Amino acid sequence: MDWEHYLPSASDTIDTFSALLKPLKAFNSIASTIANVLSRGPMRRFHDISETSAKGVHLLDEMYQRILADIIPKHMHEEAIPIFRSVMGQILALSEPLPINVLNTMRRCFPCDDDRYDVKLLMGHLGSLVSGTSDSDIPIRPLHASFYDFLTDESRSHDFFVDASAAHRDLAFASLRVMGDSKGGLRFNICSLENSYLPNSSVPDLEKRVKESIPAELSYSCRFWGTHVGSTSFESPLAKEVEAFFDGERLLWWLEALALMRSLGGSAVTFSCVADWFSVRSSSSFFSQQILTSSGVVVGSCRVYAC
Repeated sequence: MDWEHYLPSASDTIDTFSALLKPLKAFNSIASTIANVLSRGPMRRFHDISETSAKGVHLLDEMYQRILADIIPKHMHEEAIPIFRSVMGQILALSEPLPINVLNTMRRCFPCDDDRYDVKLLMGHLGSLVSGTSDSDIPIRPLHASFYDFLTDESRSHDFFVDASAAHRDLAFASLRVMGDSKGGLRFNICSLENSYLPNSSVPDLEKRVKESIPAELSYSCRFWGTHVGSTSFESPLAKEVEAFFDGERLLWWLEALALMRSLGGSAVTFSCVADWFSVRSSSSFFSQQILTSSGVVVGSCRVYAC
C-alpha cells in the first residue's frame, strides 16, 4: 500500500524528534502516547524515554520497542508474536485501510483456520499506535508512517518485525472467497436494477443501492484481489481458486460490480497482475494468454455499465 496517501508525511520525523530531546517538557506528546497503552506506571515510562540518549530514528525505534514490549512482554512472545505479525501484516498489506469489522470478515476467509481470530483482541491494546481501535467502523491505519517503516524493517523492529508481503497470500485467498460467497458475494444484478438497458448514470439512487448491496469487504475484494494475487508466490491451491473465478458467471458479475462502483478501469490492472502471475509457470502460460486476450474484449464489451 502507498501509505503516504493515507498517512501524514514522515519527512520531518527525524528533525522533529531530535528537537524534542532539548526541552524536556516537549516530551508531553510522547508521554501521552505511551500512557494510552500502559496500565501501570506511565510516568515512570515517560521518564525512561525522556532520559534516553537516543536521537532521531533511534529515538523512534526505542519508543516503539518500549510500547510494544509493554503490550507483549517477553514471556508472551511465543504465543502472541505470531498473532501480532498476522494481524499487522494484514493491515500493512492492504491496498486501502479497512475497519475492524471488515478485517474480521476477510480473516474468516483466510486459508488457515488458526488465523481466523478476532482482530479486536489485539487492536484494543494498540490505540496509541493505530487509529480506529475504538470504533469498528473506522479504518485501521498506523497513526504515523514511521510505525510502518519500523515494523517492516527487521533490523529495527527485531522480534516485532512484520513481513507484509507474506500477508498478500492470505488476502488473495480471502478476496476470492469473499467474492465467491453464496450469501454475501457476487451475484447477478447485485443492486437489483429494474432496467438493464438503463445506463448507470441514469439510475438516480445508484450510490445508495451500491452502498446497501455491496458491503465493504466485497467492494475491497473486487477492486484489489488481483493486486494480492500478483504480490504472492505462485502456488497450485491459489491458482485453482483463480481459475474457478474465470470459469463461470462470476467473472461477468465481478465486472458488473466494478462498473456499478465506477471502478471498471481497474479490471485491466487485475487482468495484467493475474496474467503475469500465471506466466511464471510454463504449464499455465496458455491460461495466462487467455486472460490477456479476453481482458480487452470483456472490458470493452462491458463499458456500457460505466456510462
